[in-house]
Amino acid sequence: MIGLTLFISTLLFSLQTFATGKEIVRFQGPLMEIYLEKNMMVVNEKFFIWDKKTIFVNESGAPITPDQLKIDRVVSIEGERVHKKKPILIKEIRLLPK
Repeated sequence: MIGLTLFISTLLFSLQTFATGKEIVRFQGPLMEIYLEKNMMVVNEKFFIWDKKTIFVNESGAPITPDQLKIDRVVSIEGERVHKKKPILIKEIRLLPK
């Protein structure tokens, strides 16, 4: 009985995960362009956007603000692809050591 309950719980959790249609993306590259007024940036020729929930951190993990990002700095991004034709929504962006 416990095994069946565990199986059903796992199945329901998996269905909820796939039902969201969101794909987690991890990406690294140089920051090529940044548009602070539009919450948009280009990293390694790909467009990304951010929102109020996005976390910005420096090399040591301390919080920073988007205006502290500089062109040509290499960053690591973890984000969500909600739709293939729209930019990836950044969940966390981290400056990598120079």
